[in-house]
Amino acid sequence: LETQRLSDEDLDVGVSIPPLVPISAINIILYACALQRSPERAFGTLKQLHFFGLEPNLESYHYLLASCRGLHPQGITLGEAFLGEMKRQGLEVDGEAHHQVLMTMLDHRKVKRVEEEIERLPYHGVVLPDKTFFALAHFYLNQHNLSAAYNLIKSLESRDVVIPSVLRHRYTSMVAREGQQKQ
Repeated sequence: LETQRLSDEDLDVGVSIPPLVPISAINIILYACALQRSPERAFGTLKQLHFFGLEPNLESYHYLLASCRGLHPQGITLGEAFLGEMKRQGLEVDGEAHHQVLMTMLDHRKVKRVEEEIERLPYHGVVLPDKTFFALAHFYLNQHNLSAAYNLIKSLESRDVVIPSVLRHRYTSMVAREGQQKQ
């Protein structure tokens, strides 16, 4: 039995063939990679998208960026490269995408850089999700920087943001403990 190799021209029948797998199915895999902080698997999945006739969408990039949190020390650089790739693909680099990169920066203890980015982003029309600020407040509390946590919480409250009870409880408990230690 002899097999014949078909060229792309032989296969071109003038009909668009839908992708073998919907992008939502691939995004589930990328989501699992993000939860496991497994960038190697996420990048491998990204490389296979073209095989399935797909292009990454905004959700795909969110999960790719989240998976970068598992990369030390190049996670920040890679996350920023993905933001640039999103722009080149014509996708909106939204607050969630920036949130993922900022969380990678916090994981690397680059708090000054996070603070600078938070100051800069509104001038570029980027609205960060509240969870970014909650994570930063928790970071401040972990560092026992009560004044920074207080200022951030008060700033959020002035914008009528509802502070999660866990964050509020942690803050008030730490303030109470510090007050007892001073007595």
